[in-house]
Amino acid sequence: MRSLGTASLDTITTTFLQQPDVPNYMPGPLKGTPEQYQQAGSKIQTYHGPCYLDEKEDGTVTRFHHMIVSLPANWINETQVKWCQMWEEEGR
Repeated sequence: MRSLGTASLDTITTTFLQQPDVPNYMPGPLKGTPEQYQQAGSKIQTYHGPCYLDEKEDGTVTRFHHMIVSLPANWINETQVKWCQMWEEEGR
């Protein structure tokens, strides 16, 4: 699984997950067939929107992510709980 996730200081998060076997479109990058788009879309999850952290006194952290845009499209306007591991880096 290929993945990329970014988070900004204002708690906006963008995540992209892709299975590694998504072939290039033929005959070119912007000229895929409907079948090629469907196959690629079934192997990609991506979403963008605000996230919120709920930090408990016992040290556990729950992250809630609200999807503004998403693939799959039925996630739009949903709020999901995400598991994450947090750590400090260079005192931040």
